[in-house]
Amino acid sequence: MKVLKTVDPQEQREVEELIQQQKRLHIAPSPVVYLTAEVQTLDGEPLARYEDRSRSWVRNYYNWMATQTLARGAEALGNTYGAGTLVMKDISGSVQGYSEICYHVYNSNEYTFNEGMRGASGNTNIGIVVGTGTGPENFDAYKLTTLIPHGTATGQLQYQEMGPGTLSWDSVGKKFVQVLERIFINNSGGTITVGEAGIYAKIRASSAYYYSFLIARDVLSPAIEVPNSSQLKVTYTIELALPA
Repeated sequence: MKVLKTVDPQEQREVEELIQQQKRLHIAPSPVVYLTAEVQTLDGEPLARYEDRSRSWVRNYYNWMATQTLARGAEALGNTYGAGTLVMKDISGSVQGYSEICYHVYNSNEYTFNEGMRGASGNTNIGIVVGTGTGPENFDAYKLTTLIPHGTATGQLQYQEMGPGTLSWDSVGKKFVQVLERIFINNSGGTITVGEAGIYAKIRASSAYYYSFLIARDVLSPAIEVPNSSQLKVTYTIELALPA
C-alpha cells in the first residue's frame, strides 16, 4: 500500500497540549477533526492511504456555532455574508439569514437519510463530498471548488449511501468521538484525481426552512488518484474533549 501522507507528530503533540490547556482553564473545547482517505480495490484491498488533521472549518461552521453560543438569530448583525455577521451561505450561493437560531436538522433521528450529515446514495448535497479542485483553502468558501458529480460517466464517481455515523465516548481521553464515512466508486472508465474533500451539512435556518451548507473543506496535498474500477473511502473523525 502506498502511503501518501500521515499526521505530523510534532503538530499532533501541539494539538494535544492545547486540548489539555483548554481543559485546565475551562475554555470551551475546540473540535479536532482528522481526515483519512483510502484508495481500495472494489473488494476493499488497500492501494493508497492519505491521513492528516483537517484544518478547514469555514465561516458557515463558525457562524452556526456562534448562533448557538450567543443565542441570537442569524439576522442579528445584518444580512451580508462576511466578517461581523452571523448569516450563512448555502451551497447554491444564496445567503440565508433568519431571526431564529440556526440548528441541526434531525426531524426523526440520525438514521434518516438526507438529514444532518448523512447523505443517501447518489446525493451530492449532503454528507461527505469530494471534488477535483486544488485551490487554496478559503475561510469564506461555501461549496467545493469543483464537485465531482455522481454517476458512471467520464469524471464521475458513484456516491454511496452513508451510515448514521459512529458516536462514542472515550472515557480515558474524556472526549466524544464521531466517525463519518463515505465510499465513492469509480466506474467512469478512467482515473479520477481527487483534490478536495468536505462536509455538506443540512442545517435548519428557521422553523420552516433548511438548506445544505459547507462547514468544512480540505485541500488534499498530494491529490489522490482513484483508478477506474476502484473505490475511495473518505472518513472524517471528529473529537470533542471535555474538562471532566
